[in-house]
Amino acid sequence: YEIVDSNKKVIRRLNEDHNVIKDYFNSVSSAFSSHTVTAATWNGMIYNPKTGGNDVVPDGHYQMKITVQGMSEKAGTQETFLPIKVDTKNPVISQAKFVTPDSLSLKIEDQLSGADLRSVAIAVNGQIETYDLSATENEELTVPLKNTQQAANGKNQVEVVVSDYAGNIGHFNKFISF
Repeated sequence: YEIVDSNKKVIRRLNEDHNVIKDYFNSVSSAFSSHTVTAATWNGMIYNPKTGGNDVVPDGHYQMKITVQGMSEKAGTQETFLPIKVDTKNPVISQAKFVTPDSLSLKIEDQLSGADLRSVAIAVNGQIETYDLSATENEELTVPLKNTQQAANGKNQVEVVVSDYAGNIGHFNKFISF
């Protein structure tokens, strides 16, 4: 079990198992055999020889490489690659403005794993509501606000919280005039 970068260069060796029996289908029980590997977990870090410690890898695409060798000498080696994304950056919320007293437009961007628009929390002057904006395809959104959140003349405090699919949380908190 190894982690490889986008060029398939090994950047971390996780675990090596020996004498593991291949999973198979048992026709008598009509079930597949299985085993669980618990020692091949990765925390997104690699060894840094300059510091002698571990550093988080840069955001991007990686893969877990699983290599198996058959029990007989004639059996070849098999490799499987499982994709992994490392995303440590928060979604960015910007360009918030009131279109009408009951409509807010804003832009939500996330470059790697994507913003999770199924649950976006928006507070206007302390009135908090949660919106499902997942039907929206683009980064620029217009949100029809609930009656309790209508903008007042003058400055209004607007706070927006959204997460991405990696669990990073983006936060926006500004006073916006209407």
